[in-house]
Amino acid sequence: MAEACDSAGAPLARGFAALVEPYADFFAYSTGAGGNAAALIEGLLRLETMAAAIEARIAPLWHDLARSALTVAEDENKQRADRLFGLDGRAGLLGEVRRLQRLAAQELPHMSEADKAAFLGALIAFVGAFLPGDSGAVEHSGVLALPVYLQALALVVLVRDWIAAPPGLAEQAAISRHRAFLLGAGCPAGPVVAAFHAAAQALAR
Repeated sequence: MAEACDSAGAPLARGFAALVEPYADFFAYSTGAGGNAAALIEGLLRLETMAAAIEARIAPLWHDLARSALTVAEDENKQRADRLFGLDGRAGLLGEVRRLQRLAAQELPHMSEADKAAFLGALIAFVGAFLPGDSGAVEHSGVLALPVYLQALALVVLVRDWIAAPPGLAEQAAISRHRAFLLGAGCPAGPVVAAFHAAAQALAR
């Protein structure tokens, strides 16, 4: 769980950059659909494809962490991984992103306009859990939190574009905080900066 920008962890930094890089392409892709179910499905499939690289790393990560005899309560790295992925690789914050993606795929096309707005608001509120702070996942869960964060942000962009409705004032303020984080938290790894800037630009639309 070393920092991606740590010069001693160059191989990890390269692997991390490979995880993050595809999201720059996603954020450069805008459905502009305003209710086009085919575009919603296409966006969800693009997210699934990019998320597969994250999920492929979960089992090896738990295998490495299992070498420690410490319990989750005793091991800070295990706590971080548990928060992100859950002990079985299906829970945690990534599991919640998956649940929200399923809701978007199955329920969003049939929701009322009010329910769509409420769903977007709940999704934006969830993404706030990743911002650095007292309990920020990005700050406390290591570099693997950033691809999960970008996946959640991409779902925000997709849903917002699909319902073609501006978020409320509270949601707009939250989005502004994410834009500020993305524009100010860049890492020297080029693909990471590209993904962050693309995400910030997509949120500004």
